[in-house]
Amino acid sequence: MKVLIIDDDADIRRIATLSLRDLGGFEVLEAATAADGLRQARDAQPHAILLDLGLSDADGADVLSELSAGPLTGGIPVVVLTASAERAREDARIRESACGLIVKPFHPAELPQKLRALVEAQATRAGTS
Repeated sequence: MKVLIIDDDADIRRIATLSLRDLGGFEVLEAATAADGLRQARDAQPHAILLDLGLSDADGADVLSELSAGPLTGGIPVVVLTASAERAREDARIRESACGLIVKPFHPAELPQKLRALVEAQATRAGTS
């Protein structure tokens, strides 16, 4: 599975990449900005996106909305990565568009299985709708 991580924190990207690649066997792409993440999502067509809500150059919920509305990215499951789970649960755009939520700090050994489970659950929901 190819996963795009959009997070402006280099340490989070590094830890998530090592976890997903080395423990989960994922192919991982990284973006440090919203603009780069949106471009890579369109160009690379990943199977899933791990999106930080606290990007320094854009509101993560706005990025999620743009991904969800895009003709090339609308079908890509997006898992929100955030330190503020309460904010994420209260934002209607996130509830409607994200396929799940992973709270920072996350345990690197658990990240691959959590991400895989959220994406598979989304695929199951989409197949039964």
